[in-house]
Amino acid sequence: MTRVAFYAPLKPPDHPVASGDRRMAQLLWQALERGGARVELAGRLRSRDPDGDPARQQRLAALGRRLAARYVRRLRARPPSARPDVWVTYHLYYKAPDWIGPAAAEMLGIPYLVAEASHAPKRAGGPWDAGHRQVQAALARADAVLTINPADGACLPPGVRQVALPPFLDTTAIDRAQPDRAGFAAAYGLDPGQPWLITVAMMRAGDKLASYRALAAALGRLTDRPWQLLVLGDGPARPQVEAGVPAAGRAGSLRRRNGVAGHIDSAGERGPVRLAGGQRGLRHGAVGGAGRRLSGRVRRLWRGFRDPERPGDRPPGPAGRPRRVRWRRRRTARRSGRPGDHGRGRAGQGGAVSHSRYGSATTVRPAGRGHGSAGMKLALIRHGPTAWNADKRIQGRTDVPLSEAGRSVVADWRLPAEIASYQVLVSPLARARETAALLGLTPVAVEPALAERSWGAWEGERLPDLRERYGSDMKRWEGRGLDFRPPDGESPRDLQARLTPLLARLAADGADTLAVTHRGVIRSLYALATGWDMRAQAPDKLRDGCVQLFELAGDGTPKVVALNRPLTAPAATDG
Repeated sequence: MTRVAFYAPLKPPDHPVASGDRRMAQLLWQALERGGARVELAGRLRSRDPDGDPARQQRLAALGRRLAARYVRRLRARPPSARPDVWVTYHLYYKAPDWIGPAAAEMLGIPYLVAEASHAPKRAGGPWDAGHRQVQAALARADAVLTINPADGACLPPGVRQVALPPFLDTTAIDRAQPDRAGFAAAYGLDPGQPWLITVAMMRAGDKLASYRALAAALGRLTDRPWQLLVLGDGPARPQVEAGVPAAGRAGSLRRRNGVAGHIDSAGERGPVRLAGGQRGLRHGAVGGAGRRLSGRVRRLWRGFRDPERPGDRPPGPAGRPRRVRWRRRRTARRSGRPGDHGRGRAGQGGAVSHSRYGSATTVRPAGRGHGSAGMKLALIRHGPTAWNADKRIQGRTDVPLSEAGRSVVADWRLPAEIASYQVLVSPLARARETAALLGLTPVAVEPALAERSWGAWEGERLPDLRERYGSDMKRWEGRGLDFRPPDGESPRDLQARLTPLLARLAADGADTLAVTHRGVIRSLYALATGWDMRAQAPDKLRDGCVQLFELAGDGTPKVVALNRPLTAPAATDG
């Protein structure tokens, strides 16, 4: 199986703010996995310089070199079979060049591939000269460039090997979906007897806002026939969009309540527009993944590169699924007290739209299991045993496969009948994915938030050895409980912050879910449910080879339903 190190310098595929670029990165990730590759996120640095600031570009270049070196150091600590075979960077252009991939690929001695590259010679010598030159250097290093837009391919330097990559879309969910116009109409306040229009776009200044205004102008001319518009999108220009689109329907002012805004139809009527609460996208448990704490020179260099789309974020910080906006529309006037008028968390709102970030299209969930409904079940299973488990080594994010003995153990497991019908999420790490495959679980969605807690520099070590080496210091560190963070690793509290957006999304979606994951994830979720601070022994022993069953409230808060429901022939492992 080919292992791929994946990087998107403009916007990582797990960024919480939706965009076309993020979506394309996610689809490319999925395409690689569908082709049999094992993909890991190699970096999360957003290299975009929107203002043409040469000093900023120099700092980004220095930071990229250090991040590349750090990533390579961590890879070299893995067994050769667990290292990437190829590097793939999605989307290069002069404002967002790849400062990490070419250097890392060179140090690792692996091919460097680029998907979608824009080369603009007119930027040479201008404010973005450094970014332009780095794009040229990356293209010179690239073993191949996957060309999505033929216009971009025409501008690439001579000698670049191009491979055409036609547009693609995963239609699995579309093919599987059952038409439910009535349910969709109930969920969004639409009149099923009238034509529906739908638009999906980010709300930001520039071309996107101009497109919304053009749409508003066009709709304003449709005075001889009824229509209803459903808008999915969000962004910093949302107020301007809300001011512009209602003009097409000759509607009045908008009313807000807890993230709820108005919308219009051809008659100027309006219904609530509500945020899809708890919706967040992909965070990978790869080396250098979410929750890692930057140190030394790298942390100093990172200062000043906070993401403007994520206020208060500190890199890399816990990220969650991308927020999505659902605009719900109805022709009748809004009545006080309707469930849709009070934000999220109310049951009985009718249908809800669910979305998979790996290419599946929007589908309609039946009424009664909609947004914010309580009682959703979450079952967790730890992966089967590995050689490192047998050797009592700390695995963390190191991608260790199941051992032969572990495969034999999992082959004897059987899911309880009521859990076998749950939708399935799986950690991106090999031991969890292999466990899911041996259990015959299909279909599965890879969920990076379920990756094991990172133990940083201590991965591959044994806890008894660490306790002997560090003595009283180790005892003091472990006494921090939820805040115990290994060097360059995650604390349990960091892991909880990584899990919380996923829990909120699952609760909002309402579908009972089975997750194949890791010991650290299960313990952290158990701590969330029970209030355990991890300073002392857990109130309950969480056994391997068992199902741990939780229930999620409307906001994603977990509570214990049942612990240690055995699978056949449970296997006890440590680490």
